[in-house]
Amino acid sequence: MILDKDTNFVYFSSLLSSYYPNFHKELKNILESENINHGWLDGTLDVWCRDYMPLQVTDDSFLHFHYYPDYLLRLVKHRGYITNSIKVEQKLGLKCNCLNLIVDGGNVVKTPNSIIITDKIFSENKLPEFEIINILKKQCKVKEVIILPWISSVEEYGHTDGIVRYIDNRTVLMTNYHQFEDTKDLADRYMSLLSEYFNVITLDYNVSNVDDNSWAYINFLQVGNFILVPVFGIPEDEQALQQLQCVFPRSNIKAIRANDVVRDGGALNCISWNIKI
Repeated sequence: MILDKDTNFVYFSSLLSSYYPNFHKELKNILESENINHGWLDGTLDVWCRDYMPLQVTDDSFLHFHYYPDYLLRLVKHRGYITNSIKVEQKLGLKCNCLNLIVDGGNVVKTPNSIIITDKIFSENKLPEFEIINILKKQCKVKEVIILPWISSVEEYGHTDGIVRYIDNRTVLMTNYHQFEDTKDLADRYMSLLSEYFNVITLDYNVSNVDDNSWAYINFLQVGNFILVPVFGIPEDEQALQQLQCVFPRSNIKAIRANDVVRDGGALNCISWNIKI
């Protein structure tokens, strides 16, 4: 799989400027000042392009999947936000292989030899679990599919990119679920499962009352050695930046205020699609 550290170009939905004009302006300024190659996707119906754009497996190989998210299918009025990713791919001139499964891109965290995904993948696809895992292994060209339990009351969308991210050298970074009363037990389960494959580092904030937005620092954007972190004007901001600099010591780390984006349920990895060109 092409990892975030291998990428050199990042796309965003062209709708971003109308959804979040101030954020869009600051984002453009940061990307341009840091010489980060970027572009805008036309034909999208919402800004969460991570979820519907294909997975990059090798330098010249992309994997299209079926994007039919249950959280948009529940209400008829929300179904109009389901982007036809094939049309977007065609506008970019991409030729994609087809992963014949229903998936959200935000539910795929890539590592060199595995993908990390929640067990929502099983409820979305009416196939035996072993068959789903075999399809993922073959099409994504990985040795392991690591399954994390999904609890919809904790994470509505069933995405792993709000839980864990790959660092390097068989090490992953996990968000601070252990600091919230309703997710302490889940954090223990995640730690136990991930520790079978990786060294696990956990984000942690030394504050009297942990802010609800603090989960979102894990949902940073990484393009090569550049990392852009969402911040919120809270005490945890500086602590998050310091911890990320420690685990990514060679990276150029910048921050952007992202209160409005996170209020709508996602953060920087969610609104971006980074690839190697």
